[in-house]
Amino acid sequence: MIVALLVSVAVLLISGGFRKLRRPSRSSRLPLPPGPTSIPFLGNVWKLNTNAPYLTYAEWSKVYGDILYTRLFNQEIIVLNSEEAVVELLERRSAKYSDRPFIGTADLCGCEWVTALEHYGPRLRQHRRFYHQSFNSGASLSYRPRQLQAAYNMLARILYDPTDYAEHLDTFSATVVLSVTYGYDTNSGEDFAKSLKRAADILARCGTPEAGAFCAAFPFVKKLPAWFPFMGFKSAAAECAKLAKDARNQSYAWVRKQVDEGTARQSMVSDAITGLDDDSKDPNLVQAIKDSAATLYSAAVETTNAVLLMFIYQMMHHPEVQVRAQVEIDRVIGTQRLPDFEDRPAMPYVDALVRETLRCHPALPIGDSDSLTFQYVLVVGIDGLSQAVLMLPVKMMFMKGTTSRKVVWR
Repeated sequence: MIVALLVSVAVLLISGGFRKLRRPSRSSRLPLPPGPTSIPFLGNVWKLNTNAPYLTYAEWSKVYGDILYTRLFNQEIIVLNSEEAVVELLERRSAKYSDRPFIGTADLCGCEWVTALEHYGPRLRQHRRFYHQSFNSGASLSYRPRQLQAAYNMLARILYDPTDYAEHLDTFSATVVLSVTYGYDTNSGEDFAKSLKRAADILARCGTPEAGAFCAAFPFVKKLPAWFPFMGFKSAAAECAKLAKDARNQSYAWVRKQVDEGTARQSMVSDAITGLDDDSKDPNLVQAIKDSAATLYSAAVETTNAVLLMFIYQMMHHPEVQVRAQVEIDRVIGTQRLPDFEDRPAMPYVDALVRETLRCHPALPIGDSDSLTFQYVLVVGIDGLSQAVLMLPVKMMFMKGTTSRKVVWR
């Protein structure tokens, strides 16, 4: 075991040395932002909190400013901690920053198909068309009755069994997302829903930018067996790849059958299938439907559940706020019915609580990756508001920090 570990470390150091020799010298590159001092081969990985890297980036930003430079192995990263930079680069210059970089663990997990990892091009535009078709401001209104019913069912379960509130919230999130994505009822008993959730959980652990930087810096580790020291994550990645593939095919086949039988409920997938007489005529379109739908489910369930849990956490720690919100609800709807979407404009305080929950503790402290549409690579994170990236003439990864504008609702 010790010999194998020493050999692997030696190989990493030698590989890193050759890569450093091939890298352009600093004098031939544009100046870099300030950042923590790195060491050869490892960069700043030894200073990084691998369980919560966004905390490290936030601390560094206090020292080095809103735009800082760091390096993980041979992956260079720009961390941006300014809302103004996001608006300037991601919005005003979005044509340059619409691509995605290569994530070293995506192929191991079998998740190159995820919309958030798609390079800018026809496939990404196709995914966006599916999302816009089903979830634009007008079309999304048609899903409100299902969302309300799922919410009412969740409240009844919490009232009956309050100790398992976390499980009830998870069921609610899955019910809503599966319904709008596939027209699926969680009582139908299909296995693909569980497979999608399991694959999403594994990807969240193994598909981080930090793990991707390691695999990109030393691609030979992908060829090492799972029993090799420190390669245990490859077993989980292989499971993720199988689950994701099976779930995408099974979920599409289930909706396809419902459409053919004329029993399909309105959903993103059924809308996309409409007019598609024969799947074999356009296999690329069919694959795009499978991939975009699975991405939606994977992205929406965990984030929805996380926000709901955070809301409960905040109410438990600020009971006076909960009392004031209840007073507003009682004033608007009384005590004979539950609120619905039409009541929202009359509840500004409750609406502010929802917005503050989203702001104070983002479900994704570090978000998806972005890159330039030509030779540059960027990985962009997320915070309570939004952040941005910096353009440099070198292959780099760009991440946003974790600051946000302070807003206090009184």
